Amino acid sequence: MMEQATFWDRLAARTTPSGALVSIENPRTIVWMALSWTLGSALNSVVLAALFFWFDEPVTGWILVAFAFLFLFGWFLFVGTGSVRGTFALINVATVIGIAAVQVAMGGYANSGAILMWGIAITTVSTLLFHRREALALGAIIAVAAVIFGFLEQTLQASRPAPDPTLPAVL
Repeated sequence: MMEQATFWDRLAARTTPSGALVSIENPRTIVWMALSWTLGSALNSVVLAALFFWFDEPVTGWILVAFAFLFLFGWFLFVGTGSVRGTFALINVATVIGIAAVQVAMGGYANSGAILMWGIAITTVSTLLFHRREALALGAIIAVAAVIFGFLEQTLQASRPAPDPTLPAVL
């Protein structure tokens, strides 16, 4: 009797790993990693959005709601294509733009709880997903953005009233 392949098995069979993920022998592991990165990030974005809405920061809240949808789209893109590299390249570019937007909307490092530092996590995950040159380029982009935002800190802080001091502390 022939066993019918599950959704997970079919997806694992179509998955094309890249970067350090090519060394993982079980393609199902890569599928579960993609599931946790996309849907876990969507959940994280929803929780952060709720936090920003709670502290009366609707612009940032809506940016994070958009992130949640982006991560959900990323999961469906991965399911549709099986491409780790393509899916996460799109997600990483959008995430860098999004965290920069949150940094600006909140008025800099101090007001945003240094949200740009999520770039460290993005760069770390990129070392698994992409080739060395691509991961280094992403890390360099985030480092340059961090320096630029450092120079703009006073201007960004002056552009808006400070948020409730509890918000940056929680972040």
